[in-house]
Amino acid sequence: MQLFKALRTFVSADVDLTRLDLDTRTSLESPVVPLNGLTAFRMAFDGQPTAAGEVVSEHNALEISTVYACVRIIAESIATIPFRVYQTDGKARTEATTHTLSYLLGTEPNPDMSAATFFESLSGCLALTGNAYAEIERGTKGSVVAIWPLDPHHTEPARLNDGTLIYITRDGTKNGEERQLQAKDVIHLKLFSQGGLKGLSPIALARQELGLAQAQLKSGARFYGNGSKAGGILTPSSPLTPLQMQQTREFWEQQVAGVNQGRIGVLPADFKYTALGLSMEDAQWLQSRGYTRNQIAALFRLDPHWVGDTTRMSDANHEQSSLSLIQDTLAPYLTKFTQEFMRKLLPTTGRSRSVYDLRFDLSERLKTDLKTTIDSLAIGRQWGAYSANDMRQALGLNPIGSEGDIYLDPVNMMDARKFAEWSPIKPTPPAEPENK
Repeated sequence: MQLFKALRTFVSADVDLTRLDLDTRTSLESPVVPLNGLTAFRMAFDGQPTAAGEVVSEHNALEISTVYACVRIIAESIATIPFRVYQTDGKARTEATTHTLSYLLGTEPNPDMSAATFFESLSGCLALTGNAYAEIERGTKGSVVAIWPLDPHHTEPARLNDGTLIYITRDGTKNGEERQLQAKDVIHLKLFSQGGLKGLSPIALARQELGLAQAQLKSGARFYGNGSKAGGILTPSSPLTPLQMQQTREFWEQQVAGVNQGRIGVLPADFKYTALGLSMEDAQWLQSRGYTRNQIAALFRLDPHWVGDTTRMSDANHEQSSLSLIQDTLAPYLTKFTQEFMRKLLPTTGRSRSVYDLRFDLSERLKTDLKTTIDSLAIGRQWGAYSANDMRQALGLNPIGSEGDIYLDPVNMMDARKFAEWSPIKPTPPAEPENK
């Protein structure tokens, strides 16, 4: 349907096709001027038109600096958090550094990329499209030997007639042929989903807001490209031919637009210039740009200061803002990663079930300044929660030997149940009533 509308726009427009490159438009704000090839293609196959006259898709949304900043912050933040494999023994938990998944998730998921690149790709796709896919490559005995990210635009979940869930992808094929993957061999991360099968795209849901951001950006660019002046009309005292009008307009634009903005323009004596339109101040362009930026940040659950709005930022709340990034923005992503990777990569039956688990190590991200970190470790050391080696490990230092594993026992505390036996002041028993 969109393709036919775009084609009809070309066919029905009464324009000189020899000047198509000069008179085409990149949005829908002027139906008299035909769409250029790129915009028509996006509208037909990739995006949806908005009320602001812009075509918004998951591809060109990254051209909006705020969207790119939000996606990059989420992707890079998750990519820098270590994803570790732990072995549990009762209540004790130790890192399983010799486990195969420890190398795959911590260093190299596949021969083509590092772990940081892998998780950055998945996180970026998840934040931008609402879905992220990865194919699990297994060995002869079913063990995981590699994990490959899949393009979310070329991968779709589907159900067979018997209800079996499969994934259809064109990623990883030479000529774009479709291939089917079993659900157990696909890691599927998704944002909010109405049916639980596929996540909803935040870009598609917020396309009106993003279309407004695109229109504001183009409006500002055109304003400065036109010499920081509002549009106007050149009025001659006598009629002109179409060629003379075109030459006069080009002459005026050469004097005051582009690199000549700010220069004084000179008109012939029989011309009058009348300014039209609102100035940037009258249209509150800066205020509307700031509002749109904050709305986009809210779409990605980010505090506005992460995308440049520092009007309400101070040194006092920077620490809390950094903590909010983890708790409010990253926590939903990290939980989805952990649960999906555990159920697809770790055994669900047999003796190894519940022996291993996967967790993101947030210890480095939760650290504040050095003084606060040392003070908190010192309190833990004094109350017997940390040994000297525990403290040194938290600070990135080597252990000092077996003597560093000794824990302190606070002597000013005791078992409350033994207090009555220890107390030097024995409680006076109640007096027995006298026999009458």
